[in-house]
Amino acid sequence: MNAAGQAQLWFRDNGQDFAAALLHCLFHGHVIGRPDFLLLAEEVLAYPKEGVVAMGPDCPKNCWFLWYLGHDQGLFTPYDYCNEAPYPHRYVAYRRKGKVRVREWNRLLRDFNVRNTKEGALT
Repeated sequence: MNAAGQAQLWFRDNGQDFAAALLHCLFHGHVIGRPDFLLLAEEVLAYPKEGVVAMGPDCPKNCWFLWYLGHDQGLFTPYDYCNEAPYPHRYVAYRRKGKVRVREWNRLLRDFNVRNTKEGALT
């Protein structure tokens, strides 16, 4: 199954509307799609300590909010996700287990590289 088919199933299983999220990101954010990769993101204002994200066309932007990120397992890393962004922001935010998580862009990359180097994956 391709990435868009996986996204439709995920949205359905989580009680959300895939078409609405896709349209929202087309008009207010970014959609990056290939057969093996789908990313729905929007630029937002994030307050990392509070985990708060403010959305809207008129608010300042300092964060990419990931509405959906899907790919074939094992093909992509956080480094690859960041390379897909049109340009970097200070933060990356996403929702997991009902909570909004906000991470620093540079730390996301650093944590991945350090973790893989310690395991010997990057030699």
